[in-house]
Amino acid sequence: MPVNIPVMPAFNFGAQPTRESAYEFFISNMEQFQNRFRDVKYPDIFWNKVIPAESVDTGINPGASMVSYPVADWKGQGAFRARYGKNIPTVSTTFAKNNVPIQAAAISAIMDTDEIRGVLFGMTLDLRTRFPEIMRMACERHVEGVYFYGDPVVGFLPFLDFPGVPEAVAAAGAGGYTDWARKTPDEILADLNTALSAIWVNSRQVHVPNTIYLPPGHLGYIASTPRSANSDTTILGYFLKNNLFTNQGLGEVTVAALPYLGTAGVSGAARMIACERKGDNFLMPFPLPFELLAPQYTDLNIKLFAEYKFGAVHLPYPQAFLYTDGI
Repeated sequence: MPVNIPVMPAFNFGAQPTRESAYEFFISNMEQFQNRFRDVKYPDIFWNKVIPAESVDTGINPGASMVSYPVADWKGQGAFRARYGKNIPTVSTTFAKNNVPIQAAAISAIMDTDEIRGVLFGMTLDLRTRFPEIMRMACERHVEGVYFYGDPVVGFLPFLDFPGVPEAVAAAGAGGYTDWARKTPDEILADLNTALSAIWVNSRQVHVPNTIYLPPGHLGYIASTPRSANSDTTILGYFLKNNLFTNQGLGEVTVAALPYLGTAGVSGAARMIACERKGDNFLMPFPLPFELLAPQYTDLNIKLFAEYKFGAVHLPYPQAFLYTDGI
């Protein structure tokens, strides 16, 4: 699995080979100049969509470098007793502790006072408000990459490959292939239901999975491919109404796209993640959300600094999740 934070792709809107350099605007006599920026388009942020809001703990002291929580377990079982109670079993309890690391982070920007005046002269844009906005976006991109891919330097584990989460390989279809592009609708439905059933059965019904994450292309395929040649229902539509848990009255299942799953599996295979998306099954310390500090004036420059502090994503109950590769 890759562990380096990926470079988030940019979707340039209206990019032209004659684009001028930053802060330089040249208007000819015959040019109709639109006094409005078109921002370059970037992918959305997904970490705060995957983790339940109640799992992000902002109540931690900002001075902490680690958060820990105790784990209690017990063993024992009652039994029929012999006369005089000589064989009465005894219960026992054990305690342990799990630690989740927290790291401080920061972002900065610098502006020249003449640049601020120059941009204000040519455009309806104030760099003094623009830079804090992009600093916040840079913070979110950092959290996004670390949440999904981890950072081994500071001991942050990745959501896409969290230790202890069971891993499976999709079953081969009648044609001998595991990938959905070469499977029948029935075989794809079997993969989806198998992922849900595996979590439910292997956890002895402790965990009831309610969410499946797929690569965008896979979700698009099942959302547009008919269940059968004579059906006006798609594979996705049929699954949402006829999965094991909806039929058993255990609740609805959500299927969502996650762009990092296309090559997240072993050897770059496409990966599906099924899980019980529930507050108890996630933990992410976030003691210091993005905080912009007071501007610092140095000579003719304005320096901006912002700090934030967060911890690794942690899955207290790995059995509530399942990775399935090869789809």
